[in-house]
Amino acid sequence: TFSKFVDMWNPRNSRHPTTVLKVFTTTYGDDVALKMFLENANSPVATKLKNEMVKNWEVALEHPANVFTLLELDKAGDNLFSSPLLKTWVQYLKTFNEESKYGKTTMIKTFSTSYGDEKLATMLEAAKKVPDTEQFAKNLQAAQFNQWMVEKKTPKDMLSILKLKTEDLHFFNEKNPMVDVWRAYNKAYGTKVDTSFAFQP
Repeated sequence: TFSKFVDMWNPRNSRHPTTVLKVFTTTYGDDVALKMFLENANSPVATKLKNEMVKNWEVALEHPANVFTLLELDKAGDNLFSSPLLKTWVQYLKTFNEESKYGKTTMIKTFSTSYGDEKLATMLEAAKKVPDTEQFAKNLQAAQFNQWMVEKKTPKDMLSILKLKTEDLHFFNEKNPMVDVWRAYNKAYGTKVDTSFAFQP
């Protein structure tokens, strides 16, 4: 019915033609529109609209970071990894990296830029405790650790970034998940970089 309405509307307004997709995105925003399409995945029309939306990003060479913001995934916070929109974004990221002539980007770089190291680390720790997102979060945490190493951030540097004090590391701190993050990074750093560089608090 909605599609028929737009088809009827266009001939009468030839100076201002529109599309079903444009009506959806203008009315609801890209994030809500995509969510509606995904919730109606069994509908050929919804699938067509979702594919058209993604194709528009590809044609415009829209950077994944911009699409991330467009879908308001930068505001999802702790719900990021369970968001139904994330899968579509990840698929677009892969396509962009395969086809772009302007350089590639990574999932962890986008997440870190949007949320910062400390917040993202907190989100990943929480996601590791949820069965549906556990493995995904573990993989991302490994990627985050690798990025820190590439950026030459030592475990000692990470104390201030994660807002920890040395004394926080000497006892079991159940209320501060960053202690677990730091310990895991310290171990990974000592294994991948050089055991002599691992920080001994």
